[in-house]
Amino acid sequence: MAALEILIGNQAIANLIREGKSYQIASIMQTAKKQGMILLNDALMDLVKKKLVTPEEAWLKSLDKSAITGALRALGFDPPSVVSVQS
Repeated sequence: MAALEILIGNQAIANLIREGKSYQIASIMQTAKKQGMILLNDALMDLVKKKLVTPEEAWLKSLDKSAITGALRALGFDPPSVVSVQS
C-alpha cells in the first residue's frame, strides 16, 4: 500500500527553499492541505483509519516517530516502542 507525501511548489514553498529554510516546509504543508498538500504521517494515518495498514506498519514507515506516536495514541492505538521493534 502506498502512502504518498505530496508537496506542491507554491510561492511560500519557493520562498522557503530560496531562503534556505527547508525545515519550515512541513508547517507550510500542514496549512496548505486545501491546495492538495499532504504530509507522510497524515497519509499513513489515513491508511490506518481505513484499516489498509496496521498501526505498527505505519509507525515503522513514518519519518517522524514522535508525531505519529501521538496520532496513533489519539486513535486509541498503542504504538510499538523502538526497543520492541528492534528486538
